[in-house]
Amino acid sequence: MRKEASLDLWQQLYDVTQNLRALEPWNYFWDSDIVAIELAEGEEPVFCSIMGRGGVCCGISVYEGFRGLEDFDMLATSDKDGFSPEYAMSDQNCLTCYFGDREEVSREQKEIIKNLGLKFRGRGNWIYFESFKKRYSPYLPDEREVKVLVETFENLFMSVRAVREDRIHINWDNGEIMYRRYNKEREEWNTFAVPRPITKRKYPEYKLSDEIQKARLRKKPKINCELSMDFVYMNAAIRDEAYDRPVNTLLLVIMDEISDYIIHMELIKPEEDLAEKALQFFCAFTDQNGRAKAVRYRNPWIAAALKETCRYCGIKLTKSSLRTMDKMLQMMREQMR
Repeated sequence: MRKEASLDLWQQLYDVTQNLRALEPWNYFWDSDIVAIELAEGEEPVFCSIMGRGGVCCGISVYEGFRGLEDFDMLATSDKDGFSPEYAMSDQNCLTCYFGDREEVSREQKEIIKNLGLKFRGRGNWIYFESFKKRYSPYLPDEREVKVLVETFENLFMSVRAVREDRIHINWDNGEIMYRRYNKEREEWNTFAVPRPITKRKYPEYKLSDEIQKARLRKKPKINCELSMDFVYMNAAIRDEAYDRPVNTLLLVIMDEISDYIIHMELIKPEEDLAEKALQFFCAFTDQNGRAKAVRYRNPWIAAALKETCRYCGIKLTKSSLRTMDKMLQMMREQMR
């Protein structure tokens, strides 16, 4: 059950954030320079990325735990791993503070700013916060998330000041990150350099357990069809009473590359398994129509779902940029606006 943060808690967050902004941390960190902080209640550290040194978008993203760091790495290497930028941005868990423009701020956040009596003037000077959660649209942070941000930013302030005052040196280019931890024995905070944790999101392969079904699919005739399969976030919020925040529309999209037609679109619910949905469609399609010549993909979950079954059925599975599908989806998005 979602619990909203009190106005007093929001006041704490805005106070510490304004102190942090006064240090202009983007002048001393690139977005790939990670600051890890151990919080009082957390079993794993939070990982902070400071944006804005390139002059495009100033802000601070906080990723909770090593799973969060995996999300950061996915976003940073989306082109290499095969994710579309839209998918990588939407399929992450993180808390982000932006220093942006008035028109970017949600109605709920503006109400909080008004109730706190805060005044922001000019472009790039509005402070607002967004909670990113996989399968959901960006939303106002809840009580727990605001508490995480307050404690994180209090410690990030000290970390940034140490770099700004040249009291600590981190070899970012050699794979080091800054780490901040409370020493209970000495009752003091320590900040030091450590090697960057190695994270890699795993995509376990799915296998059909029904041997009769596998044999039936293998015997299906080949058809003149080459499938492209992808999971696509449409960035359209859906309000559903079953969920405590708006759902971001996620579709399983199937296209026949030979005919240049999208032949199937299916809405994925937040609780549904991506690989299972891809495998279910593939088996049903093959059972009804026959074996496609090839299947193209870019999302690793598609490969995890189909690799073993495609190999067994003699269907070529190929990684692709899916540019034709992107063009058609862009046309759909424009029509939805």
